[in-house]
Amino acid sequence: MSGSAGAILVSIEELAELGRRVDPVIERYVEKAGEFRSLLLYQLKLGGKRLRPAVTMLSCEASGGRAEDALVTAALLELVHNYTLVLDDIIDRADLRRGKPTVRKRYGDNIAILIGMYYREIIEDMVLSTPSPVEVSKVVSDTIKMIADGERLDILFEQAGRSDPYVLENRYHSVSLRDYIDMVSKKTAALFAACCKLGAMMAKADTSTVEKLTRYGWELGVVFQIADDIIDLFSTKSGKQLGKDIIEHKLGNVCILVGLEALDAEGRQLVLEKLRKERVVQEDIKQVISLLEKAGAREKALELGRKHVEAARESLAEIPDSRAKRTLLEIPQLALERTY
Repeated sequence: MSGSAGAILVSIEELAELGRRVDPVIERYVEKAGEFRSLLLYQLKLGGKRLRPAVTMLSCEASGGRAEDALVTAALLELVHNYTLVLDDIIDRADLRRGKPTVRKRYGDNIAILIGMYYREIIEDMVLSTPSPVEVSKVVSDTIKMIADGERLDILFEQAGRSDPYVLENRYHSVSLRDYIDMVSKKTAALFAACCKLGAMMAKADTSTVEKLTRYGWELGVVFQIADDIIDLFSTKSGKQLGKDIIEHKLGNVCILVGLEALDAEGRQLVLEKLRKERVVQEDIKQVISLLEKAGAREKALELGRKHVEAARESLAEIPDSRAKRTLLEIPQLALERTY
């Protein structure tokens, strides 16, 4: 079962084993990076679930191809993911990722920016090695543009902590669930959608199949972000700092949004006051999490996640049965239930 895209994979760990098949491909390109080699490898060796390349290869198989047909494409999409993580950590001034120093913490913001630039060029080199470089380049370019816009919205949803003129002029003082879905559709779901779309394209699937897999990827990405939001506030097993989104003044966390809807006026006011403090302390985090827990925020977020799990599964209804399809059907629920 392990490592085979054709087997039914029943855990995040088994999916990661499949996804790690891209590591030698990535390392082959990074090997040529000279002085940048060790810098580029640092981010890649921080860990990660390799879920995106796994989903890319499974989408290819579910569309009638072989996992190997999508290997280089899966590798470049994992590199896109790591490229965006480096930039995300600079933007969020993050010191830790997966319990280890981020690239910016290890090397400083300036070198981290250069590492991101180098990743982008390796991605372009890898695109040229795919069977359809023009089509792949268009999908990758469009995806990175969407991620950038999603990141912009995430910044604007923050309630304090930045003095940039653009942020001060355009900050959202209230965020709806629709605003949230728009943001995560771009910041997180766009890359999952690209993985499934390009996986199907590498199998030379027809337009209808490509569209169905793309929709599946989008729904999976929303589920993944909802789970991330829950983990940020309620999981102690993640290796992340609990309440990081509160520290970063983020209103764009689904648990905070659904919790605010359920709280009374006094509770809402208290949560918003904490998010709008320039310096959030540990006691603030505890108070906000306690209020959200009492409001049933975790269960409400899970309920929303389950709707997107079902939507992801429904999008594959007309895809012919295969072991790869059956694995894809299991992944959204696995993503929602994960604790890290």
